[in-house]
Amino acid sequence: NLFNNIAQERLAVGRFWYRFSTGESGADVFGRADSFLDTLYRTLDAVAVGRQAAQNVLIVTHGLTARFLMMRYFRWSVATFESVCNPNNAELWVLTKDRDGKYQLSQTEGNRVRSYMNVTVEFTDGHVEQREIPDYHSIRPPRKANRQEILKRLGLDSKDVLNINFHSAPHIKDRRISFPSSTSDRCPEIEVESKKLIRNALSLSRFERGSFEKDDSSPSSGLHLVPPTTPTT
Repeated sequence: NLFNNIAQERLAVGRFWYRFSTGESGADVFGRADSFLDTLYRTLDAVAVGRQAAQNVLIVTHGLTARFLMMRYFRWSVATFESVCNPNNAELWVLTKDRDGKYQLSQTEGNRVRSYMNVTVEFTDGHVEQREIPDYHSIRPPRKANRQEILKRLGLDSKDVLNINFHSAPHIKDRRISFPSSTSDRCPEIEVESKKLIRNALSLSRFERGSFEKDDSSPSSGLHLVPPTTPTT
């Protein structure tokens, strides 16, 4: 039926790029999340009008929007965004500032962000297995270039692996990691490709002006994102 067809199309295209008929795509929502954070920073910094700067911010929003806000702030690639699960109703994602004044997802407050990446592993002996990389978002970027960490989370040895194919983001051109017989741990930083796709799709000039880098300018000590307590359609 119609809804099954839509679900299959969105699965193939990805939630970021898929656009509903007469509706929005994820890229559209990402653009609005980008504008919202710019407005939020201006509000937090508005101490010249005699108002005390906010120390904590509570954002109540939909789970998908919370993911876009995290994508915008942490500069996730599309593949990383696709790997992250929506928070459950009333779950709390907490961001706290580290010693360098940058926000990080708290490991002790609120709920943990859940993410996984589906991969197909081709082994040197010829057999193939379907695996999941747990907590994919927490791998240091560029994530697909961090081969040893990926192997560690998969519980594999590089000498046994020929290729690892990523499946969560079919729109990314290069989603294979090969393991040649080499002692080097370097491989192409292929997540850069998805960031180029974001810029091209949104055509947001502020990316080029550098506001994408202004994520640590807010004086707040905490940023909390909470999905609504009732399901939405």
